[in-house]
This record gives sequence, C-alpha cells and structure tokens, in this order.
Amino acid sequence: MISSIKRIRFIIKQSAYWKKRFLVLRIGLYLACIILAFALSMATGIFNVYYYFLDILKIVIFFSMVMATAYFIVGDKEMYVNWHDRSYRNKVLQGKLVLAVLEGMLFLIVSTAILGIFYLSGFPYEYEQKHFPGDASTSPLRFSPSSLEGLLFAFIIVLQVVALFTSIYWYYNRCWKVTGFNKYKKIIKIDLIRGLVPLIINMLIWGLFLVLLDQVYFNFIYPEAYPNFHFLDGSIFSTQPYLYLLVQLGLLVAFNLFYIIDGIIANKRRTNFIEIDPLTTVD
Repeated sequence: MISSIKRIRFIIKQSAYWKKRFLVLRIGLYLACIILAFALSMATGIFNVYYYFLDILKIVIFFSMVMATAYFIVGDKEMYVNWHDRSYRNKVLQGKLVLAVLEGMLFLIVSTAILGIFYLSGFPYEYEQKHFPGDASTSPLRFSPSSLEGLLFAFIIVLQVVALFTSIYWYYNRCWKVTGFNKYKKIIKIDLIRGLVPLIINMLIWGLFLVLLDQVYFNFIYPEAYPNFHFLDGSIFSTQPYLYLLVQLGLLVAFNLFYIIDGIIANKRRTNFIEIDPLTTVD
C-alpha cells in the first residue's frame, strides 16, 4: 500500500512539467463531457436521475481513457530505460491506472453536483412542463424503475464501475508500445496507431453505442415521447423493456471479461512493450 502511494506521488511529480497542459486538458474534457452528458440527459431522460447515472458512467469511462492516455505519455528517462522490466512496468501502470480512475471519479462527483444544482434551480421541472404539459406520467422525468428493473440498474452501474478499471488495464497492457523518450518535452514516445485506434474504438463503444442503447430503452417505456425507434414496435422488448437491461447486462459482463482476460494474457505474454530505436538518445 505504501509502495503504491509512493508510486502515485512519483507519477504526479513526473507530470509536474505538464501541469498547465493537464489543466487545459481537464477543463476541455470537463466542458465537452458535461455538455454531452447533460445534452443526452435532457434530450432523452429529461434529467431523470436513473437515466443520468445509466449514461454518466459510460461517459466517465470515455473521460478516464483520455486521461489514461495523457498519464501514460508523461514519463522520464528512468521509465523508458526500465520499461522492459515487467515488475517495474506493472508498478508504473498501476499508479497511472489509479490516477486515471481518480480523475474519472472526480469528474463524476463534479457532474453530479452540477445536476444537483440544476434540480435546485427547478430547471428540469420547467423543461418538463414545456415539453410534457398535462399528464405527468408521460414525462420521462418521473420515471421510476420496478423492483426488478432497479436491481438490473444496480448491477449495470456496478459493472460500469468495474469497467472503469478493466478497460484501462486492458488498454495499457494490450495496446501501448513505447518507442522512445523525448528529454526536452519529458514525454514517452509511443506507437500512435497501436494506441489510438483502440482508444477510438472504445470511445465509440462507450460514448455512442451503449449510450444509444440507453435511448432505445427509454423509447420502449415512453414510445410517444421518442418517435425515432418505432421500427422496434411489436418486438418482445417493447412489451418487456427489462429484457433490454438484461441484454446490456450481458454486454457489460462480456466486455469486462474480455478486458481482464485479454489484459492479463497481454501482460504475461507480450514481448513488444518497448521498441528500442538505435537513433534515440535518452541522455
């Protein structure tokens, strides 16, 4: 435990040179991700708390993977020289993973606090009255899951929190390859194609595909409010929406198993974590 704390402090010290750049990155990501989360929540769930937490954790994973990328490329000569050593590499990646997850959890706290401010201001209810006048039961803001759906919601949220760790673990162990060290910018050179393609794919999975599935779920419950998915009318999901939650639960279990199993295999069997460039100087 003490060793892990020391490692995290060391990584924070490594990133001191990039302190201002990290601040700019955080501000940009906070604005982009909060706008995305609130736009989706307003357009689909009308700021419904259940829908918000169903979606926000997916966006937290998206946010954390970007921060994981930033933390990965911040390093020093020692990190480059010792990257071939599995024990050293695992300790460094553990610290970087923890920092990326902490960044994501901080974003979750900030975004949830902003949602609370929205509720205190009364804006969700004003928005509801404007778009769903009359019968409040037709408004997604009033949605409350059944006991079964609530249990499935809880499992989905837990699996998304688990995916926050497993996705970054896999991302670090399977995708990144060090190719050099820039002593002037104090960054680790990486194989961009190998690292960024999986990042983009994961962003599409968490920031688009699974979020779209959440919108489909609310369409099943409030079909008149969301006319975009009428091609699903008459399906078994339209009469038993909880089945959709089971589908998403299965997808999340599959994603987590893939991340952790393939991540462990990569950590044990990969031999190309680093590519030594004979023209690269680390002095």
